[in-house]
Amino acid sequence: MSAGKAIRMPGDEPVLKFKALRAFVMLVASRGYEDTLEAVGAVAASKLDWTIVRVDRVSYKPLAGSVLAGPVDSRMRMGLARGDAADFMLRELTAREHVRRAPGICGGGPARRNGSP
Repeated sequence: MSAGKAIRMPGDEPVLKFKALRAFVMLVASRGYEDTLEAVGAVAASKLDWTIVRVDRVSYKPLAGSVLAGPVDSRMRMGLARGDAADFMLRELTAREHVRRAPGICGGGPARRNGSP
């Protein structure tokens, strides 16, 4: 499942830019925000293995092969190429590094070389 970084999860830090993002989303799309909160809660409460990938401002920039993943904190930036988001999600299916967690993702993490994980 994917959601935006406006969705706060345990382990996140109260970073101003994401607090502002949350306030903006709640102002202009409160119904969608509430629906997403409900869906995230249902997934997190399930007994299944799950990962909720939180990403925002996806772009059509070329694949960079560099993703930072983890709690939403001061290191987390906004934005990521669509290809990098898709690549992260597909790799997570087999890597299972974030099972039962909801990492935020953005560009700028360790680059992968020659297709290595």
